Amino acid sequence: PYEFEYRGQKCKILIDRLEINHTKKTVTVFDIKCVWDSLGFGYTVFKDRYYIQAALYWTGCVELVKELLPSYTLNPDFFFIIADTTLNYKSCVYKYPQGLIQLGLSGFVDNRGRKWSGVNEIMDDILFCRENNDYKDSLELARVDGVVTIEL
Repeated sequence: PYEFEYRGQKCKILIDRLEINHTKKTVTVFDIKCVWDSLGFGYTVFKDRYYIQAALYWTGCVELVKELLPSYTLNPDFFFIIADTTLNYKSCVYKYPQGLIQLGLSGFVDNRGRKWSGVNEIMDDILFCRENNDYKDSLELARVDGVVTIEL
């Protein structure tokens, strides 16, 4: 495990694989997933919220590389190594680019208009609940005084 601080909060990550190229002085982060449909992992990464894990892992690795390998560069992309548990498909690698890592931190709205919370919003919610000693409501609900507008 590697512990680091993000936005004033302690975080811990357990990285499956770091590939260190000493010739090029680069570090690449990999996470291994076993899924029943390796071809559908592009959907699974959002459904199972692996985008949050990718964003937090990559952010932690920024700190790790600064601390242990300051002359090295971290690959801006994160990679998922996918093994298919049904044995119907070959293993494959999904590249998760930097732009998506940043969306995993900030949150985003998808093409269908669905809002996906990012690491920052989740941390804000946790801090709000901790400060108010109330874990039943969210920061967003407090911002709108408990009145949520339904939109199509």
